[in-house]
Amino acid sequence: GSSVTLSSLRASNGSAPATNFAPNVAMPVINGRLYWAAVRGQPRQAEGEVWFSTDRVLHYQPFCADFGPMNLACVSRFIVFLREKLQSPANAGRKLVYYTANTPPHRSNCAFLIGCYLVLEEGWSPEDAWSCFSSLDPQPFLAYRDATFARSTYDLTLLDCWRGLKKGHDLNFINMATFNAAEYEYYDHPAHGDMHVLIPGKVLAFKGPAGRRQMLAPGLFSHTPKDYLEVFRHKKVSAVIRLNNREYDRNDFVRAGLRHYDLYFDDCTTPTD
Repeated sequence: GSSVTLSSLRASNGSAPATNFAPNVAMPVINGRLYWAAVRGQPRQAEGEVWFSTDRVLHYQPFCADFGPMNLACVSRFIVFLREKLQSPANAGRKLVYYTANTPPHRSNCAFLIGCYLVLEEGWSPEDAWSCFSSLDPQPFLAYRDATFARSTYDLTLLDCWRGLKKGHDLNFINMATFNAAEYEYYDHPAHGDMHVLIPGKVLAFKGPAGRRQMLAPGLFSHTPKDYLEVFRHKKVSAVIRLNNREYDRNDFVRAGLRHYDLYFDDCTTPTD
C-alpha cells in the first residue's frame, strides 16, 4: 500500500488551505473530521482513520473527451453514502478520508462530489466549498468540457457546477430529500429513452425518436414516438419541441393529443435568441 499522511493546516471555518497539493496527502475539508486525498496504489490507514473511496461504484460514462461531472444520481448516492459514514457510531472520533486515484479526472470528480455534499447537505455556499480547494498549488483539477473530441471552447469549473447546483436547489428544481436515484438511472439509460426531468412539472428532455426502429448496438434499439407515449402520459407531458433533424413524423405525437413544435439548431452549437 501507499504511505499517506494527514495535513491539518486548514481551519474548520472554511479558510483556504495552507498546504501545497501532493499525492498521498490527505487534505482537510472539515478539519479533524473529513479529508480528501489522491493516492497512488492502495492507501494504508493509520489508527483513528477511516479511508474510503467510490471510484469503483460511482462512474461517469464519457461520450467523447469529456470526463464529468457526475450526474444527479451519483450526487444523490454520494450524499447518502457520506452522511452515513459521518453519522456512523463506529466512526465516532475518527478522521474520515475520502480518496481517489491520482489522475486529473479522478481528482476533479472527487472534489466535485465533496463540494456537492457541502452545498446540498451542509448548507455551505459554493464559494465556501471552493475555499477547500482554491489555494492548492499546483491546482490538481481539470475544467469540465463539452462532450466532443474538438478543442474545448468553454471551460466549466467546479465552482460553476456548485453554483448551478445551488441555483437548482434554491428554485426547487432539485430536492435531494425526494430525489429518486433508481428512477433517474432507469430513464437515463438509452434503452429506456435517455430522459431527464429538467424542471419538475414543466420540462423533460429526451433523446429524439426515429421514424422506425433501428438497431444502434447489440441489444440496443432506437425508439419511435409511440414508445414514449405511456411515459409522457404519466409525466403529464402536453407538448413536444423537436430541436434536431426531422427523423420521425410529428403526427405520431399530434395524433396522441400532444402539441408539436420545431426549433431546430445544429448539434454542438448554441441556439439563437
